[in-house]
Amino acid sequence: MNDHRALRHGTDEPRLTRLFRSLGEDDRRTLLAFAEFLAAGRQPAAAPAPPVAPTPLPRPEQETVIAAIRRLSRTYTMLDRGPMLNETSALMSAHVLQGRDAAVVIDDLEALFLRHFSDYCARLQAAPGDAHEGCAGTDTPAAEPD
Repeated sequence: MNDHRALRHGTDEPRLTRLFRSLGEDDRRTLLAFAEFLAAGRQPAAAPAPPVAPTPLPRPEQETVIAAIRRLSRTYTMLDRGPMLNETSALMSAHVLQGRDAAVVIDDLEALFLRHFSDYCARLQAAPGDAHEGCAGTDTPAAEPD
């Protein structure tokens, strides 16, 4: 079904439900995980938190794209996911819809998060005061697998 009509709250729910029910179990989990990511990026912004350093988490050898997004979101808790939504969606689509290799997409996701973290640090360093402590010494925060 390739319907490009504008989505309308309420009226598209039956269509979404029908599509969800037509998917296999793995695709349902992927859709739900992606919907959770999208919803998390739309949460109202809270008061700015003090800057924090990334919490590197090891990249498993056999990681799914969804698991990588979750891992990177936990690593870079200080980032606002909203500005990354389009690029993350495009990478997820390239994997799910176009069959792009998961490892390559995960490499691109890691680069995306790192780039947004670098932008975050640049904004903090441009701000007055000592608000960039969490950015010191974090050139490559992603942890290597054990």
